[in-house]
Amino acid sequence: MQNRGYALAFGVVTRFSGIVREMAKMPDLRGTCDPTKPWLDGCARLIFVSDMGDAFSRDSDLAFLEDEVIEPIRSPQGRRHFWLWLTKRPDRMARFGQRIGGFPPNVCAMTTLTGSDKLSRVDQLREVPATVRGLSVEPLWSRLSSDQRRQREFRSKIVLFYTGWRCGQKHYERLG
Repeated sequence: MQNRGYALAFGVVTRFSGIVREMAKMPDLRGTCDPTKPWLDGCARLIFVSDMGDAFSRDSDLAFLEDEVIEPIRSPQGRRHFWLWLTKRPDRMARFGQRIGGFPPNVCAMTTLTGSDKLSRVDQLREVPATVRGLSVEPLWSRLSSDQRRQREFRSKIVLFYTGWRCGQKHYERLG
């Protein structure tokens, strides 16, 4: 049985119409208070775009992304939220961004770094026409850089960093 919005196989591009439009209709969280999460008070709803896949794979349908992702994000309902769009292919994201005239200001264009062998993605991300850019640094398999100049370059035009840890028995065994 397939869950709506989740592909049957990881390596197969599967398009789901209407999902971003549905998310854009979600209530605005600004002005709400949650005593269990006070750090969220006054913040927009954060919504990940293609966090479990990559919309910029070789088989991407750019017209589909324009109609099914960008249009709802630019809508009055979509502008109430903040969208985190993650890719491992920031060069393709940059070309798409130019095609659409730049990403809306409520989109954070992001790429993933897992080690120093992926540092070229930072430079590619800087070419994405977006007001906000960010890095997802996870799972971090190696030191990114000990070069102070390179570390300053990371922070140039990159405003959001998030880090995490990959869980699971397989990963703990590698540490042991």
